[in-house]
Amino acid sequence: MIDRVKFQITNPEHTIEELILAGMITHTDFLKRIASRVNLDYFRSLEIRILISWILEYLETQGEAPGKKMEVICRVETQKDEALQKQKLESLINIALTQFGDSFNTEYVLPKALRYFRKQSLTLSMELTRHFLDKDDLEEAELSYYKYKEVAEEISYTPNPFSDEAIQNWWEYTEEELMRFPGYLGTYLSPICRGQLIGVMGPPKRGKTTLLTEFACIALMHKLKVAFFSLEMNLNKINQRIMTRLAGKPKIPEKYQDFVIPVMDCLKNQTGECRSVHRASKINLLGDDGKVRAYDPRLDGRYLPCTYCLETGKGLNTRLLENDYAFAVWYQTKRYPHTTIKDFKTVRDDFQQIFGGNNLVVEAYPVGTFSCKDLKNRLTLLEQEKKLLFDVICIPEGSLVLTQDRGLVPIEKIEKSDKVWDGRAWVGHEGVIYKGVREVIEYAGITATPNHLFWTEGGWRSLELCRKLGLRIAQTEHNGKNLRIGENYIPNSESSDKKKNKEGWKAVWLLCPHRVYSMWKRKNDSKRDSRQMGPLPKQLSRVWDIRNAGPFHSFTVQGVLAHNCVDYACIMKKEDRREHRLEIGSIWEQLTALSQERNCLVVTASQTNRAATSKADLSMEDLAEDYSKAMIADMFLAINQTSQEKDAQILRIATILHRHRGFSLHHQCRVIQAPSIGQFCLGSCGITRKLSR
Repeated sequence: MIDRVKFQITNPEHTIEELILAGMITHTDFLKRIASRVNLDYFRSLEIRILISWILEYLETQGEAPGKKMEVICRVETQKDEALQKQKLESLINIALTQFGDSFNTEYVLPKALRYFRKQSLTLSMELTRHFLDKDDLEEAELSYYKYKEVAEEISYTPNPFSDEAIQNWWEYTEEELMRFPGYLGTYLSPICRGQLIGVMGPPKRGKTTLLTEFACIALMHKLKVAFFSLEMNLNKINQRIMTRLAGKPKIPEKYQDFVIPVMDCLKNQTGECRSVHRASKINLLGDDGKVRAYDPRLDGRYLPCTYCLETGKGLNTRLLENDYAFAVWYQTKRYPHTTIKDFKTVRDDFQQIFGGNNLVVEAYPVGTFSCKDLKNRLTLLEQEKKLLFDVICIPEGSLVLTQDRGLVPIEKIEKSDKVWDGRAWVGHEGVIYKGVREVIEYAGITATPNHLFWTEGGWRSLELCRKLGLRIAQTEHNGKNLRIGENYIPNSESSDKKKNKEGWKAVWLLCPHRVYSMWKRKNDSKRDSRQMGPLPKQLSRVWDIRNAGPFHSFTVQGVLAHNCVDYACIMKKEDRREHRLEIGSIWEQLTALSQERNCLVVTASQTNRAATSKADLSMEDLAEDYSKAMIADMFLAINQTSQEKDAQILRIATILHRHRGFSLHHQCRVIQAPSIGQFCLGSCGITRKLSR
C-alpha cells in the first residue's frame, strides 16, 4: 500500500478536489452527472487534472466509472510517459478507492463540487478580466465577464422542474435503503434512508443510548462511516459498549463467568401443544400445576427452543401468528472464559478485515459545551483532515434533574414552579442562575466542579474528595422515580418495636441515611488515595446553579443527591438565551438541516415526561419539552417495557411517528436482548397490542 504521509493534502480546496476525483473513479452515477460540467482548468492539482482526463476518456468508451481499473489505466499511462509522477498518482487513486469507495455520498458531494466549479470559474474569469483591463482592452474584459455568466448558468444545479432532465431524474429515482437491522426488526424499521432524522424516545435508563449504539454498530456492518458524539458518557464507557457489542461478551476478569441468555421460543413448544413434525423439543415444560415452569439450567440440552413457524415466514403474518406461532422466551446458561485485551484486539482486527477499518469516530464532550454549530464544524474538520464523509451520526442525550410534575428535566430548563426532590420531600427553590464556564471533573458518571458537594456514606463531600477516596454517592432516583433516603431500612436493634408510630419511623429513616447500602450509586470496589488515582483530568463546561432548594439545600440530579447547586447543562449548548422550549425546537431543526445538508442519517434521543415513566405503551403525548420535535423528525421510535418484560429481558420498539409511510401504534416489534453481553437484539418478532385510550 502506498504510504500517504508523504503526499498528504491539507488544503481545503485540494480536499474537495479529492472528493470529486473519488466520486468520478468509483461511482458511475456521480461521474455521468458531473462530466458535462468538468473543466480541467478548475483543478489546482496537476495530478488530479491528469487522472480526470483519463477518467473522461474511459467514460466515453466504456460508459461507466473505471473503479479499480483505474490502477491498470495509471500503470499503462505512466509506462508511456515516464515524466509522470507515478507514485503520487497511485497514492491519489488509492485514497479514492479505500477512503470513499464503499459508501460515496453523491447527493452531498455533487452540490459541493458544482459550487466549487462556480468558484473556480469566477476566479479564472476575474483573473482574465483583470489581465485585459491592465492591458486597457475593455472589449475583451467585458467578453470574459459575460462568458463567465454563461458558464455559471451551465454549472448551476437548479434545473427546471419541467425539463426533460428533471423528469428523467424523478422517473429513475428510487429511495435507496441505507442500512437494515437483522430479522423482523429490520423489516419493522425499514426503510432507513439518508437525509432522515430519527428520534428515540423513552424514560430514563430504558435503553436509548444502547439503541443508538446498535444503530452505530449495524451501520458499521454495512461498511458505512459513523460518527458517535456522546454528551453524557465519557469516551471509555462508549468504547466499552461498542467493543462488548461487537465481541458478544464483556470484560471477564475471573477464570470464567456464567450468563443467562434469553432465546426466542414458542409457547406451543413449551406446553407440548405443537403437533408439527418440525417441532424441536421432545419434552414440554408444564409443571404439576399445569403452568410453564421457570427456567432451570439443568434443562439445558434436554429442552430445545423452537421458532420454525416464525423463521419460515408464517409468524410475520398476524393472523397466522395466532394459529402457528405463539411468542415465548426461554433461557440458556452460557459460560464465557476469562478475557484478555488480546481477545478484544482480535475481534477488532477481524471486524475491520471484514467490514473495513477507520470507519468509526467516537468523541465525548462535557455537557453544555457542544452546540450544533460545533457539531457542523467538527464534521467539516474530520472531512478535511481524515477524508471522512459520515453516513450515520448518533447523538445521545444529556443529564437531567428530577422534578415532581415534569419528571427528569435538564438543569437549565428548571423553572421556579418546578418542585425538586431533596431525598426526603418535594421542595421549592428560587430558580436557576448561569455561573459561566468553569473547570469540571468526572467521577462515577457525574460531571461537576471539583468542590461541588454530594451526599455520601460519610456525609457531604466534594466530588474531588469522592474521587480521591472512592466514596459512594447516595442514589435518590431510579427510572424517573424518587427514592427516599433511608427508606426500607430499619436498624435491627429497633425492628422488634412494632408499636412505633409513623412519625417515629420517619425519624429513624432520617437519622440513619448512611446505612442504606442498597441505595448507593456506583459502588467502588476499593478506596484509593489521590496518589493511586493520578492527576484529576479537568475540562471546561458551562455551569448552572439552583438557588436555595428546600430547607436542606439539596436536590436530585442524574440519580444522585447534590447540595443546592449542580453543574450540568443540557444535551447541547445553546447558541442564544431564548425561552427553553424554543431552544430545544431550534436544536432539532438544526439537526434536521444537518441530515439534509450532508445527506446522512442522524439518530438522537429524547426524554419522556414524568407521567410516562410507568406507562406500558408510549405515544407522542409523552414527549418531553418542545412538541415541535414531532413536526421536525422523520421518524420517532418509542422504547416500551413493563417491569415484567425488563426482568425477562424483553422490550418493544414502537413507531409512534413516521413522515414517509403509514404506521400503527398497535403494531410493535418485540425484541429479546442480553445487556450483560452487550447484545441489543438476539431475536425479534411482531406483536399487536390493544392500547387503552
